[in-house]
Amino acid sequence: MTQSSVAVITEPGKVTFKDLELEAPGSGQLLLKALYSSMSPGTESKLIAGKILPLPQKIGYSMAAEVAAIGPDVKDYKIGNKVVVTGEHATYQLVDQRKVTPLPDGADPEQAAFFNLAHTALYGLRQADLRVGEACLVMGQGLVGSLTAHLATAAGAVPVVVTDLSEQRLTLAENMGVNHAINPQANAKAISAILDELGLDGFPVIFEATGRREPLVEALD
Repeated sequence: MTQSSVAVITEPGKVTFKDLELEAPGSGQLLLKALYSSMSPGTESKLIAGKILPLPQKIGYSMAAEVAAIGPDVKDYKIGNKVVVTGEHATYQLVDQRKVTPLPDGADPEQAAFFNLAHTALYGLRQADLRVGEACLVMGQGLVGSLTAHLATAAGAVPVVVTDLSEQRLTLAENMGVNHAINPQANAKAISAILDELGLDGFPVIFEATGRREPLVEALD
């Protein structure tokens, strides 16, 4: 038996840690020991408020971990291997070996813990079929929005325009190489000016990463 502690939202606004006893891994299972578990403030705050899933609810979705024990029929993993998994905020957890991804040699587990947020951003780019030289707008510069802008830049989008209400986030976006970082509250006409300069009526591709209704309506317009 392995003692584990898992984060549980017991009621709106309240998170506690619940102790669990885990059995030895079964056939095809891995016992994972948490190294780093990442959080996205926007998602987590809505979960804790009970606005996404019914409560009580375990939380967590992006973790870097180490294989602590293996069950029968596990051939591709050994104790000590570093992996990432869409797992809960828990010290230990049992998972099917098919649900984990091995970390490449030399990868930083602390950075790897953000894999699922990066996956969300990359999935958005693939669904949008973003092309080299295509203009795009990323609304919101939280973790997912920042990753989306970075990946769009790497994919060859020109220009990459981002918006956010936080000057700190906008400065970070500029340091990461976006072409325009705009606070729409401070400069309401900046987007229109960029479109006029490009000779466009609107952006071919828009990524809405704020999680709020108002920017989504604006993006549709």
